[in-house]
Amino acid sequence: MHAVTVLFRLKEGKYPAFVTEIRRNAQLSLENEPGCVRFDVCVDDMAGEVFLYELYRNEAAFADHKKMPHYLEFQEKAADLVADKSVRCFTLDEG
Repeated sequence: MHAVTVLFRLKEGKYPAFVTEIRRNAQLSLENEPGCVRFDVCVDDMAGEVFLYELYRNEAAFADHKKMPHYLEFQEKAADLVADKSVRCFTLDEG
Protein backbone atom coordinates (compact mmCIF):
# COMPACT_ATOMS: atom_id res chain seq x y z
CA MET A 1 0.00 0.00 0.00
CA HIS A 2 1.05 3.58 -0.72
CA ALA A 3 0.11 6.23 1.86
CA VAL A 4 0.08 9.95 1.10
CA THR A 5 -0.27 12.77 3.60
CA VAL A 6 -0.84 16.37 2.61
CA LEU A 7 -0.98 19.43 4.85
CA PHE A 8 -2.55 22.54 3.35
CA ARG A 9 -2.23 25.94 4.97
CA LEU A 10 -4.87 28.13 3.43
CA LYS A 11 -4.93 31.79 2.56
CA GLU A 12 -6.94 34.09 4.81
CA GLY A 13 -10.68 33.69 4.19
CA LYS A 14 -10.25 30.79 1.73
CA TYR A 15 -11.00 27.92 4.12
CA PRO A 16 -14.71 27.41 3.23
CA ALA A 17 -14.12 27.36 -0.53
CA PHE A 18 -11.15 25.01 -0.18
CA VAL A 19 -12.99 22.54 2.05
CA THR A 20 -15.84 22.34 -0.46
CA GLU A 21 -13.39 21.55 -3.27
CA ILE A 22 -11.27 19.01 -1.35
CA ARG A 23 -14.33 17.12 -0.13
CA ARG A 24 -15.53 16.84 -3.72
CA ASN A 25 -12.09 15.63 -4.85
CA ALA A 26 -12.01 13.02 -2.07
CA GLN A 27 -15.49 11.73 -2.92
CA LEU A 28 -14.75 11.45 -6.64
CA SER A 29 -11.42 9.76 -5.94
CA LEU A 30 -13.09 7.08 -3.85
CA GLU A 31 -15.96 6.63 -6.33
CA ASN A 32 -13.96 6.62 -9.57
CA GLU A 33 -10.51 5.26 -8.76
CA PRO A 34 -10.26 1.53 -8.03
CA GLY A 35 -6.73 2.08 -6.67
CA CYS A 36 -7.86 4.66 -4.09
CA VAL A 37 -8.62 2.77 -0.88
CA ARG A 38 -9.01 5.67 1.57
CA PHE A 39 -9.18 9.47 1.36
CA ASP A 40 -9.68 11.22 4.69
CA VAL A 41 -10.12 15.00 4.92
CA CYS A 42 -9.21 16.28 8.40
CA VAL A 43 -9.84 19.94 9.18
CA ASP A 44 -8.72 22.59 11.64
CA ASP A 45 -10.92 25.55 10.81
CA MET A 46 -9.42 27.66 13.62
CA ALA A 47 -5.94 27.36 12.12
CA GLY A 48 -7.13 27.37 8.50
CA GLU A 49 -5.45 24.03 7.82
CA VAL A 50 -6.55 20.84 6.11
CA PHE A 51 -4.75 17.50 6.48
CA LEU A 52 -5.29 14.64 4.05
CA TYR A 53 -4.60 10.96 4.58
CA GLU A 54 -4.84 9.02 1.35
CA LEU A 55 -4.21 5.32 0.82
CA TYR A 56 -3.64 3.76 -2.60
CA ARG A 57 -3.08 0.16 -3.61
CA ASN A 58 0.36 1.10 -4.96
CA GLU A 59 2.43 4.00 -6.29
CA ALA A 60 1.00 3.52 -9.80
CA ALA A 61 -2.53 4.07 -8.46
CA PHE A 62 -1.39 7.36 -6.90
CA ALA A 63 0.23 8.37 -10.20
CA ASP A 64 -3.08 7.59 -11.94
CA HIS A 65 -4.92 9.72 -9.34
CA LYS A 66 -2.86 12.75 -10.35
CA LYS A 67 -4.03 12.35 -13.97
CA MET A 68 -7.76 12.16 -13.20
CA PRO A 69 -9.98 15.00 -14.47
CA HIS A 70 -11.42 15.69 -11.00
CA TYR A 71 -7.89 15.98 -9.54
CA LEU A 72 -6.74 18.34 -12.30
CA GLU A 73 -9.87 20.46 -11.80
CA PHE A 74 -9.23 20.54 -8.04
CA GLN A 75 -5.61 21.62 -8.58
CA GLU A 76 -6.75 24.49 -10.77
CA LYS A 77 -9.43 25.69 -8.33
CA ALA A 78 -7.20 25.29 -5.26
CA ALA A 79 -4.24 27.23 -6.69
CA ASP A 80 -5.57 30.58 -5.47
CA LEU A 81 -6.73 29.22 -2.10
CA VAL A 82 -3.53 27.64 -0.78
CA ALA A 83 -0.71 29.51 0.98
CA ASP A 84 1.47 26.42 1.56
CA LYS A 85 1.33 22.70 0.86
CA SER A 86 3.44 19.83 2.18
CA VAL A 87 3.20 16.33 0.67
CA ARG A 88 4.76 13.17 2.10
CA CYS A 89 4.55 9.62 0.74
CA PHE A 90 5.03 6.41 2.68
CA THR A 91 4.94 2.68 2.06
CA LEU A 92 2.60 0.89 4.45
CA ASP A 93 4.59 -1.57 6.56
CA GLU A 94 2.56 -4.73 6.35
CA GLY A 95 5.10 -6.68 8.43
